[in-house]
Amino acid sequence: MHSIRTRIALISIALCAIPVIALQTFHLVSLVSQHRQSKAQVQVEQLDAFDQLIRSQVQTAHGLLARAYALHKAGKLSLAAAKAQAMAWVRPLRYGKSGYFWIDTYEGKLLVLPSNPAAEGQIRIDLRDKRGKYLIREIIANGRKSGGGFTDYYFPKPGKREAQRKRSYSLAFAPFRWVIGTGNYVDDVDAAVAKVAAKHDRQMRSAIIGAVVSVLLALGLAVLFAFLAARFLSRPIESAVELTRVIASGDLRVDMPEEVQSRRDELGTLGSSMQRMTEQLREVIGDMSGLSGELGVAIDEIAAGNDSLAQRTSAQASATSQIAATVEEATATMEMVSQQLEQAKSGSTKAREVAAEGGEVLRQALAAMNAIRESSTEIATIIGLIDEIAFQTQILSINATIEAARAGQHGRGFAVVAAEVRRLAGRSSEAAAKIRELVAESTEQVESGSQLAGRGGEAIAGIVETTTELASTMVEVAAAGAQINAGVGEIGGAVAQLDTTSQDNAALVEETAAAAAHVREQARALRELAARFELDQRDRGHTLSSSSSHDAADSPPGEWPAPSAVPSGSVPHAHA
Repeated sequence: MHSIRTRIALISIALCAIPVIALQTFHLVSLVSQHRQSKAQVQVEQLDAFDQLIRSQVQTAHGLLARAYALHKAGKLSLAAAKAQAMAWVRPLRYGKSGYFWIDTYEGKLLVLPSNPAAEGQIRIDLRDKRGKYLIREIIANGRKSGGGFTDYYFPKPGKREAQRKRSYSLAFAPFRWVIGTGNYVDDVDAAVAKVAAKHDRQMRSAIIGAVVSVLLALGLAVLFAFLAARFLSRPIESAVELTRVIASGDLRVDMPEEVQSRRDELGTLGSSMQRMTEQLREVIGDMSGLSGELGVAIDEIAAGNDSLAQRTSAQASATSQIAATVEEATATMEMVSQQLEQAKSGSTKAREVAAEGGEVLRQALAAMNAIRESSTEIATIIGLIDEIAFQTQILSINATIEAARAGQHGRGFAVVAAEVRRLAGRSSEAAAKIRELVAESTEQVESGSQLAGRGGEAIAGIVETTTELASTMVEVAAAGAQINAGVGEIGGAVAQLDTTSQDNAALVEETAAAAAHVREQARALRELAARFELDQRDRGHTLSSSSSHDAADSPPGEWPAPSAVPSGSVPHAHA
């Protein structure tokens, strides 16, 4: 981390150096731009100069061809002799260090080539350079243009095999159907351009060195000025930093040096403001130290009351839960009783109906028994008549037997019949006697049954009456049970609501207890935070004395400790 003095020095250096560096940079950029433009201009001028040179040289040689042709026109030389004289004049011509001329016919036949005389006489119209250009065709075509023309191609230097870039100028001489030309290799042109550029580069380096020296001198002056300015400005700030560092360590007994507070600038205002801030911070921490003790005592009282309330609320919630459970069981029991009462009501109604049906059946049975008793009387009369008939039959059979005996042999069959009739009459008499006995027994039993049926009818009539009264009572009991069940349900709802309220109160008490515990922890943390600062005894405030008795009496051992007193007189000062 850089100190404020370093930062001020760096800012001062930047403020002084940046304009100088910017101006010198702009100057250097301008020089570089001018240098590049100059180099480009030199290159263009050199290329143009070389082009003008070879053009003028070709035009000079072209004049020799015109002179030879003039001799032919004057009749002094034949056309062949004039051509031979022209080639003889051109072949030894040189310019510069190695400049020469060549001559080709329109058909591409080489006539003059001083660099390679062995190639003279060859047809090279189809000659191509290393890039495939038909250079002879293009040289001839450009030369036959009005005023001639330039051609760029690759061609080996004399004595070398590797082709180099070359630029030539050619010009046609129509009377001979020749094209004369010459050229320069581009590397020669580049060498000349580089020689001029080197001169410009030396000038450029000198300008750069001068700019760098100016920048270094400006930086030296900027550093000196920045050191003095940083020293003047940083001393009050360093004092303020030292003050805040000591306060941050918990010591509020420190004061801002007087020499900083007495300055008549913004830094002096800063020092005075920080001194006032320190004094106010002492007062705040002193009051906070005392108030935190009182807050702790109040929180303990709230917590104790809340614990008691929590116990009572918990007991109430438990009792309410038990009552709710009891009421719920009673509700279930009443619902069961109501169901059983409904079943009993239905059963009593059915019993009344069955009893009524039984009474009706007994009445019918009694009527049937009375009818049977009357029939038994008639049967007894009929049986008496049968018995009388059997008696008369026996008498008749006896008389018949007597008459058969009187008849003798003729009455024997009749006697047998009479005996059989007497026997049947005897059996009929015995059967009638038995029937009489059975009828008598049946009559007695019917009479007994009639009496029993009569008493049963009376009993069933009583049962029907009792059952009717019981059914009415069961209806009333069922209605009362329904009302009781509804009342128990309402009581159960009220108890359930009371139980919910008790549970909510218990939860609220728990939340209050948690909040009180949280506030207690915050108060303890506040007290510990206040205890981190060292104060003079006079700065602790009146609140501390009023809360110390509560701390000693109510706080647990080791809780809410009073801040340690710091002896006055040991107040460190920030260094300027």
